[in-house]
Amino acid sequence: MLFVRTREGKERLVRHLDEGNRAKTLSAPAVAILAYDVDFHEQMPTVFPARGEMLRAAFADQTEKRESLAVYNSALQTGVFLLAVRAAGLAAGPMAGFDRAGVDGEFFSGTSWRSHLVVNIGHPGADPWFPRLPRVPVEDAIAYA
Repeated sequence: MLFVRTREGKERLVRHLDEGNRAKTLSAPAVAILAYDVDFHEQMPTVFPARGEMLRAAFADQTEKRESLAVYNSALQTGVFLLAVRAAGLAAGPMAGFDRAGVDGEFFSGTSWRSHLVVNIGHPGADPWFPRLPRVPVEDAIAYA
């Protein structure tokens, strides 16, 4: 994860955001670029010492599998991150409207990190909430076997 807090950093970032996301990003106190590491297996000896070397070796030649696992786990961690930001009483504005290759080139060049989501973080504005949006009927969203 990379936190962007300076005006310079935000100006570098907004070049890669969809037009509708630029003004709110420039005004946000902080912006998080959530990312995943396609070479996460290199950290296995640190995060799973009992079998770290074995896992690192097992994933070494599995580029596609590592990418798939990294994307999946980043999605799970995104949910946790958004809940944590909101539990701290802050507003979280996740945005998928950005050029991933552009953000990766701007902020993660020369690394194995890849951007997943951009999240504006700040204090909620005056009356920022609106009524709950419609939901898909349960019978159209859940099946039983």
